[in-house]
Amino acid sequence: MAFLLIAAPFALLMGGVVVLRGGGTFGTQFLHVLSASMQPALMQGDLIIVRPYAPERVRVGDIITYMSDFGGLITHRAREVLTELNGEQGLWFVTKGDANATRDRPVEANRLVGRMTGRLPGMGAILNWLRDHLVVSLLAMVLLLLLSSPAAVLLLWLALRKRRTKIQNIPPPPL
Repeated sequence: MAFLLIAAPFALLMGGVVVLRGGGTFGTQFLHVLSASMQPALMQGDLIIVRPYAPERVRVGDIITYMSDFGGLITHRAREVLTELNGEQGLWFVTKGDANATRDRPVEANRLVGRMTGRLPGMGAILNWLRDHLVVSLLAMVLLLLLSSPAAVLLLWLALRKRRTKIQNIPPPPL
């Protein structure tokens, strides 16, 4: 998890929505909350973590992300799970933003992107600022790397030197 928290901001800074692949799944996505439709659970500017999820496992109350009719992603709470719609058998989700007055149209299960598994409050707004001020952000990252790399090398060298000294001072076994 620590890797995701470190890698996600830098990857988002460089390219928008991130998909980190791993474990034979499509991966974890970090998405920026753009609207107030899910307040107070999700605030504008939050960064949410969405992981792939089997449609048949979705339950009422889950916060899910799905592909809209227009190709964008929507993250709302599942209010109903339907196995039949207008006489047709299948799987659909009826969702609604917590702050919205009305429910959304039913969404087919094959449009499910995943289920929200975490939230980083305000991180999306920070990353947008960094992306909008790309030169300043890149200079800050280079400076941070320059300052941290020599310190990391020095600490590693000291740790290895100390270990080598301990190994050399071990008395030989009796004959």
